Amino acid sequence: MLFGCQSVINQDHISSAQYSIPDSGLTMPYNKVLKPAGTYIFFGDSALENHALDVALSPDNKILAVEGRYSVVFVNTADNKILYRLVLRNYNKSQSQNTYSGINWFKDDGRQMLVWGTRNNLIQAVWNGKTAEIIKTYNFQPKKGARASIPNETVLRKENGKQMAYVVLNGNDEVVKLELGTGKIIWQQ
Repeated sequence: MLFGCQSVINQDHISSAQYSIPDSGLTMPYNKVLKPAGTYIFFGDSALENHALDVALSPDNKILAVEGRYSVVFVNTADNKILYRLVLRNYNKSQSQNTYSGINWFKDDGRQMLVWGTRNNLIQAVWNGKTAEIIKTYNFQPKKGARASIPNETVLRKENGKQMAYVVLNGNDEVVKLELGTGKIIWQQ
């Protein structure tokens, strides 16, 4: 079970770790008790609200990318250990919060890549086996009357040798077809 760090666990500034939860479970606010069937993996900054929004398995099935509120966490599927945490605010302080879902992996020239959405952007990162780095940001301006475009779900597909992303812009109430290699919007409706 993946769990973002919060003050309710009474740990000071946990960055990432595995913890054994007592058989009685972990008591959450509003009298909820969590009793995981497996290993609990805590991640994030305990000073912030964190939780897993979405997950995606790497093309080689070795890494689970967990889209958290403020980061993407890379977990080794063999031992459930956190390998790396890509913190968004280290790249862009004004767009440091992920949206609700839509993280996806793909391969490009042998490299393992990921895409996911923030407030008005689709983010592309490369995973090198040990760390990840944001390499491209595709911006989608909010339509008139919308506060944010909110890229919320992404489907990837190779078409004529080119990597395409179909992106739901929840805030704009539209879908965009984007060519990732060039950043060109093929259509938007």
